[in-house]
Amino acid sequence: MPIGIVLQGIYATHFGMALTAIASVFFIARIFDAVTDPIIGYLADKSRVIGISRKWWIITGGVVLIACGYFLYVPPIDVSVSYFMFWSLAFYLAWTIFDVSHYAWGSELTREPATRIRIFTVRGSMVYVGAIAFYVLPVLPIFDTTEFTPETLKYAVGVAAIYMLPTLYAAVRYVPDGRFIPDKDGETVLPQLRMVFSNKPFAVFAVIYILTGISGGMWISLTFIVFDSYYGVSENIAMMYFLGSLVGICGLPFWLKLSNRVGKKSGWRIAQCMHIACLSIPIFVVPGEQALILLLISTIGIFFCEGYRQGVLPSLLADIIDYGTWKFGSDRAATYFAINTLLQKISIGVGAGSGLMLLGLLGFEPTNVAVGDESVQFAVQLAFCILPAALILVSLVFLARMRITARHSSIIRRRLAARALSGNAFRPDVEDEQGKKRLS
Repeated sequence: MPIGIVLQGIYATHFGMALTAIASVFFIARIFDAVTDPIIGYLADKSRVIGISRKWWIITGGVVLIACGYFLYVPPIDVSVSYFMFWSLAFYLAWTIFDVSHYAWGSELTREPATRIRIFTVRGSMVYVGAIAFYVLPVLPIFDTTEFTPETLKYAVGVAAIYMLPTLYAAVRYVPDGRFIPDKDGETVLPQLRMVFSNKPFAVFAVIYILTGISGGMWISLTFIVFDSYYGVSENIAMMYFLGSLVGICGLPFWLKLSNRVGKKSGWRIAQCMHIACLSIPIFVVPGEQALILLLISTIGIFFCEGYRQGVLPSLLADIIDYGTWKFGSDRAATYFAINTLLQKISIGVGAGSGLMLLGLLGFEPTNVAVGDESVQFAVQLAFCILPAALILVSLVFLARMRITARHSSIIRRRLAARALSGNAFRPDVEDEQGKKRLS
């Protein structure tokens, strides 16, 4: 959470780093992710084939993540752009090692849709618990101010370590490895990537994710700066994020029940429409005392919609992975989640860099904002509200083309089970008569 929402504001306002330099770091870090994510996914799947548990990847990524987080969140006073760049790259690499393996592991624990949604909903709820722990830090009496400061980030690293180390041990100790279907063909990286993108439902899913990610990146990167410098609600930012995360975690059961009732695709459509409405609220907000209430409603609503992405979308992607396993005859869960993580990081990075760059090019300077200037108002509305909402609106067009439904997933699961029983796990074009009878 800090690296996406607060970190760039801290580096800009407390360490004097230029917005253009911060934007450049974001762009380069995402390009680096473009190289590492599919490689990590490929290696994680290959190591699974030879019997190495995903737990080893999770342990390695989690421990290294804590170390990198310290250097990134607690920089020296005279921090340089190269320092920021190096530890950003190291942080993202560690996060990729952990996150890709953890997602793939979750998808392999079960193929039953309702159970999958519950698993990823619990995972999403823990994201919100971590966010709440971070957002509540500034209001603790140990600090002199309720604003986010470098000292806040320093304490955040300690809190993250306290959360992560015991839970890493518990996960490795008590959770099974899950079911994995290895391949016999020994594909290299490029054929494997071609296979993944030949999965048409995944291609549509990826386009929607990219559009939503760019929108989210613009909003995330500008929230702290716009709320602080333009709307003048800096003392309430921590409270707004805290309440947003609280509403987000409380909304996870809502999204769970909604997706089970209307389907994951329809639930996603509802979440996207609500997201557009919440992004549009700041367009009508005038800086001043009355701004806080409307900005709070907008922020809480966006966090509430984010709950669908955290809890339900990984389960939908797991259904798409099942389709790929059935069609191509090999299980590539880590590769799919790696590419999805890659697309998320790139799109958020592009959105973050574009938002910061656009705001800077339109004359917005965090240390010298003319609140009554119409050009400044236009810059905020365009980069912070209009463009992010428009991108999600376009994503609804592609969402209409999504073909994976609950009925399709049920058929795919039965065919995978029948194929496994008939001994044709690696032959997508072969299902014996006994397997066909089981399907019928």
